[in-house]
Amino acid sequence: MKENKLKRIKSGIQGLDEMFYGGMIKGETALISGQSGTGKTLFSLQFIKEGLKRKEKCIYVSLTEDTEEILKYYDILNTDWGQYLKNKDFLFFSVKINNLGVLIPRLAKILKENKTGRIAIDGFPKVTGGNIKKVTEHILKIIKKEEVSSIITTGASETDKYFGLGESSVLSAVNSILVLQQVKKNNKVSRLITILKAKGTFHDTNVREIKVGKNGLKIKTIAIEDENEKKYCNDILKPSEVNYHIWYLDPVDNEVSKILDGFRKDNPSVVVNKSNEIEPFEQKYLIDSGIDLIKGVTKITSTHLGVLAASYNNIYNLAKEGLLTSLDGHVDKNIYLKDAVDICSFEGKIYGVPLIVNSRNLIYRKDLLDKYKLKVPETWDEVMQTGEYIKDREKDLELSPVSFFWGNVRELPGMFLELLWSNGANIYDNQGKANLNTGKALSAVKLMQKLINKYKVPEEKVHHGHSECLKKFKKGKTVFLIYSSEILEYIDWEPCCFPREKVGIAALPVVQKGNKSYSVTDGVGYCIPKNTKDVNSAIKLVKYFASNQVSKELNIKWGYPFTPEISLWADKEILNKRPYNIHAKSILKDLRNPYAEIKHYNIIENVIRERVYQILKSQKNPEITLKILSDEINIIIKRHKMYYGVAKNIEEYLINNYDKKISLKTISGKIGLSPHHIEKVFKWEVGMTVFDYITRLRLEKAKELLRDVRYNVSEITGKIGYSDAAYFCRLFKKYTKLTPTKYRLK
Repeated sequence: MKENKLKRIKSGIQGLDEMFYGGMIKGETALISGQSGTGKTLFSLQFIKEGLKRKEKCIYVSLTEDTEEILKYYDILNTDWGQYLKNKDFLFFSVKINNLGVLIPRLAKILKENKTGRIAIDGFPKVTGGNIKKVTEHILKIIKKEEVSSIITTGASETDKYFGLGESSVLSAVNSILVLQQVKKNNKVSRLITILKAKGTFHDTNVREIKVGKNGLKIKTIAIEDENEKKYCNDILKPSEVNYHIWYLDPVDNEVSKILDGFRKDNPSVVVNKSNEIEPFEQKYLIDSGIDLIKGVTKITSTHLGVLAASYNNIYNLAKEGLLTSLDGHVDKNIYLKDAVDICSFEGKIYGVPLIVNSRNLIYRKDLLDKYKLKVPETWDEVMQTGEYIKDREKDLELSPVSFFWGNVRELPGMFLELLWSNGANIYDNQGKANLNTGKALSAVKLMQKLINKYKVPEEKVHHGHSECLKKFKKGKTVFLIYSSEILEYIDWEPCCFPREKVGIAALPVVQKGNKSYSVTDGVGYCIPKNTKDVNSAIKLVKYFASNQVSKELNIKWGYPFTPEISLWADKEILNKRPYNIHAKSILKDLRNPYAEIKHYNIIENVIRERVYQILKSQKNPEITLKILSDEINIIIKRHKMYYGVAKNIEEYLINNYDKKISLKTISGKIGLSPHHIEKVFKWEVGMTVFDYITRLRLEKAKELLRDVRYNVSEITGKIGYSDAAYFCRLFKKYTKLTPTKYRLK
C-alpha cells in the first residue's frame, strides 16, 4: 500500500476536519449529497480553495452549470480565481451530462501530465444503470489510481430512500458519504450535516448544524444542544452502523450488492458494511470451530459487528455463555427444521437463525446401485456386502467398497457418538456417570477399526474438503462414503469424473436392523453478539436476510447442502439447482446435538477424540482404553464443578484489567488462591495459560484501537498494558502476520 493512505488533508470547511477527527484522508473520494440549496457547490469550491491555498494544483468540473455562472454567484469566498487560472494552478471547466464520456480521456491526460492535488466534480447524476454508471465508475477509477483527493456532489430526492440517494451509482465507489439536508421547524430552516460513512477512520456521527457566513460554510463544532431539536434532527438524519461477518457475502459481488442495497432502501438510516474485525485467513476457522476467536472479538468492548455467521455448535455455546442476543419474538421458528432451531436455542430461547443445515450421511454411487438393481443398504453389514458385491462385478481393483473421513480430527467424536447412538447406547448411565466400558460402546469402536483395516481407509490430516477419501470418491473409485452432506457442494463446484445425478445420499447405516439412525446436527446460522453497538439495526438485518424472498435468493446461490427452511425443500428454483433437497425430510431426520444432550460435552469431546483415535490407530487396547476414557470423563466433570467458578472469576478479572501490569501474584491477591493453583485451574478450564489469554485480550483491543487514527502505535502500546512498543509490534506480527501499521492500512 502507498504510504500516504492515512495522511490527512484540510477540507477548507471549518468544523469538518474535527468531524473526521483530524481531516479527510488524502487520496480518497468523498460523496457530498443533498437537495438543491443545501450548499453542495459552495462546499466543493471551499474544498478547492483550501487546496490552492496550500499550493496544490486543483481541478473543478461542473456537470450542471457554466463556469462563468458559478464564479459569478460564488464570489463569497473572496478568492482571485482568475489569478489561479492564469498561473495554471487551477483548471475549471464544465461538461454536459449527456456527454459525460468525454471526461474520461480528458481527466486521464490532465492527471498524467500534472501532479494534481484535488478534484471536485459537481453535479453527478443519480442514475443507477446503463452507460452513465459505467462512465462514472471509470472516472472514479482514474481518480483513485492517481491518488487524487476528491469530492463529488450529487442531488438527493425527497422520495428516494437512503437519505434521498436511492440507488445512486456512486455509493459503492466512494470512501466517504456526507449528507446535507434542510430541516424546517418553527418557521426556521436549518442546514444539517452528518457523515454516513468514512472508510479507514473513526468519525463523528452526530448531526451538526451548518451555517453560511461571509467566508462560506461553517460547521458548528459542538452538536446541537437543545434536546428536542437534537432528537428531531437525529430522527431525520443520524445513521446507525451495523457490520456483518458472513464469509460469502462479498459486497463486490453484484448479486450481493443488490441484496444489500435492498436492505439499505428499506432502512435508509442504517449503514451496512462488511466487517474487518476478523482476519480473512481466520474466517474458515471461525465457521469450523473458532469459539475462542469470536469471544476475543466480542468480549472486551462494544462492537459494530452486528451479524455473524457461525456454526450451530458455536451459536449454542456462545448462547450458553451469555454472549449472544436473544432473537425470540423476531424469528418464526415454525418455518425451519426443528433440529436446526433446537441447536440454535438455549433454555427455550432462540439465538441464531438457521442458514444452512447438514449432517453426516451415507453417500453412494447411485449409478452403480441402479446398474445392478440394488437397494440402498440400511445396516453396516449390508453396506459392506453391497460394496464388495459391486466391486466384484465391476472387476475394478481400485474400487473401494467403503470409505470414510477419519483421523485425529474434530469430526471423530461425532462419528463415534453416531455409532454409539445407533447401537442404542450413550456416554452416561442412568446414574449420570460416564460408562463406556460396555459391549455396545466396544462394538462401535471395533466396527470403525474393522472398516479402516479391511478397506485400508487412510488417516486424514487435512480439512475434509481436501481429503483423500473425497478425492477418491470424485474419481469414481468408492462405492459407499460416510461423509458430510457438504460433499454435494464440492461435487457441484469442483471437477468430477461423473455428474451429480449419479450421486445418492441417504441416512447413516445402523449397527442392527430395527435401530434408529442418528446423525450429529451441523450447519451455519446468523447470530448477533450481545455487545453489538446497535442491536435493533442488527436485528433488522437478520430479519431481512431471513425474509422469504431474500432467504430464497441466498439459498439458490449459497445454500449448500440443504436449506433449513422447510417450504423451500419443494421450491422449483431450489430443486433445479439442488434436486436432492426433495429428500431433505427423510435425510435430515433424527439429528442430535451433543452439546445440548451430553452433559459438559464441550469439555469432554477432546478426550473422547484422543482416546478413540488411539484405539483406531491400534495403539491401545479397546476395552482398557474405553474404561480409562470413562474414568477420565468422570474426573473431568468432578474437577469442572470445583474449577469453573474460579476460572470465571479469573477471566473476569483479566478482562477488566488487561491494560494494567498483571502477574500471577497480582491475581492471587485478588482471587485468594495460590499462583500455582490459579495457573493450573485456568489452564484446565480455559485451555490456555493465563498469559496467553491476556495476550489474546490485549491484541484484540489493539486491533480496535488501530482502527482509530487518533492513536499512534506508542499510545496504543500503553493503552493495552505494554510498556515497550517494539515488543508489542513483534508480538502483534507474530499473532496476526502483519505489523500494526500494515494492519491499520489494510
